[in-house]
Amino acid sequence: MARLLPKLVAAGIGFAVCPNENLQLQGRGLSAPVPRGVAPVRTLADAGLRVAFGQDSIEDPWYPMGVGNPLRNLDAGLHVCHMLSGDYLASCLDFVTTNPAHNLQLYPDYGLEKGKPANFIVLDCQTEKEAVQRQASVLFFVLEGRELFRVQPAVINWCI
Repeated sequence: MARLLPKLVAAGIGFAVCPNENLQLQGRGLSAPVPRGVAPVRTLADAGLRVAFGQDSIEDPWYPMGVGNPLRNLDAGLHVCHMLSGDYLASCLDFVTTNPAHNLQLYPDYGLEKGKPANFIVLDCQTEKEAVQRQASVLFFVLEGRELFRVQPAVINWCI
């Protein structure tokens, strides 16, 4: 990796990693210890490369547990890649928002600035860490400036 990493950085390569599928498919049939089948995400991210977490299997033979929830994939990726420290958690949503947008060359149209298409969701949480930790619900979804749906946040009445 030491020889390859500078070349990847110079080329500005972006990466897409499917942590749940990779964990399921890599190392099957091996006896203990079974290696982790995930790209070196932490090393790539620390080098400034854009890594996106995703899922390419939705209830199929390769990964029958796939539901397409980006927060679930992000949670798995952060855990398996040992990225549960402050710096990573403070900007962890980049792995499922801005990084994939850059990798798919959606810029300069991506973002919330005036004149750009209004595509966004609002999650029921205060921080990025909380979004992943609590698997926050989507409260509001706008696509191309049009509201697709809105839900009321859950109300919890403690009876202690």
